[in-house]
Amino acid sequence: MSARRRLLRWGSWFAVVNAALLGIVGLRYLWYYSALRPSVVAWVYAVLACAGQFTAFGYLPFLLLVPLILLVPRPRVILPLGVLLASAVLSFLVLDTLVFAEHRYHLDVLTFVMFFIGRLFEAVGVVRCRDKTIPYCTPRTAKLGP
Repeated sequence: MSARRRLLRWGSWFAVVNAALLGIVGLRYLWYYSALRPSVVAWVYAVLACAGQFTAFGYLPFLLLVPLILLVPRPRVILPLGVLLASAVLSFLVLDTLVFAEHRYHLDVLTFVMFFIGRLFEAVGVVRCRDKTIPYCTPRTAKLGP
């Protein structure tokens, strides 16, 4: 069996395990969905949609690795990169579940742009917050301590 074939076989099983791990972490979404008391049809749809979403997320690292497997079929390169990509996806999902539990919205590109661009403008002094009740939103001239 060639190295490419072994790596592709490993990658497909690795994606299945990733999808299962993401599904376990993603059960938290269904927990919050149960508070709405949905009907049976709605439950079937929610479970199938979650399963499809987490399967797609589980296969994402593998799909990114396939071109690299075809070009550089070396396990010393592919395996650590696959673990790194899969752990990044799993970490993002854990962060998203935490944000969803607290604020009831999902992380996306707009959230990151708003957060990082806002922090950048604050750091260079272009925008200063006027609401002093928010802890991270204090003017630079405020004294620290009592």
